[in-house]
Amino acid sequence: MIIINVKTIFEPLHKTIVKDIKCPNCQAKDHVEIVVYQKHTDTGWIYKVTKILTGTAYCLNCNTDIPNVKWTPEIESAFEKLKTESPVQKSYIKLSFLFKLLLCFLAIMAVVIAYFIYSLSNEGKIKQKILQTPTVNNKLLISHAVREDYTKTNDLGNSWAVIKKIDGDTIIIQFSTQKVPLEQLNDSEPPKTSYDGKIYKIKKEAFQNEEKITEYHQEKGMGLNYAYIWKYKEE
Repeated sequence: MIIINVKTIFEPLHKTIVKDIKCPNCQAKDHVEIVVYQKHTDTGWIYKVTKILTGTAYCLNCNTDIPNVKWTPEIESAFEKLKTESPVQKSYIKLSFLFKLLLCFLAIMAVVIAYFIYSLSNEGKIKQKILQTPTVNNKLLISHAVREDYTKTNDLGNSWAVIKKIDGDTIIIQFSTQKVPLEQLNDSEPPKTSYDGKIYKIKKEAFQNEEKITEYHQEKGMGLNYAYIWKYKEE
């Protein structure tokens, strides 16, 4: 939580003793001093010079402030005239260095979040396209294990596979021999070559309906015990 303390500053612009004006407190003439101020605000993050002008009236004879509610028409008129003669600063806003850093950080975070959302959306579109209309050379990042016999399963970890051929309702994939460490799954990209590993057949209907597919059928041997698809890439 950010706590903002707004500090109001009244900068004096013009001060003068107005002739021929009576003090409403002591009725003395030629002793009313009027000061014109310009309002500034400071939050620590943003410093702002406003267009707001205010004023005070003080009697030098009786040494008392003259509150606004007691201003006579003559004092009001003199104040309005002094405002036009005052060197008013142009209104502006100045950002602190820390606030500029915060804005830069928020802008970077907004870009990162927007890119992340776009990437997720784009990856989702690619995934649905490959699932609905798989084509040769589509790439899949798969975690898989092979059942070597009825009692033994060999976990082969994570590898990219390429769709080599589509024959009717059968999709033939071939794995890359390059392994992808678990901590690199999110950033992994499919290799351009090295798809000379094991070859498996996938039923297209099962591939399109399930992201986690059990019992792929290998051309030779017992086949895959399980396979989970992490990523989908078009080529």
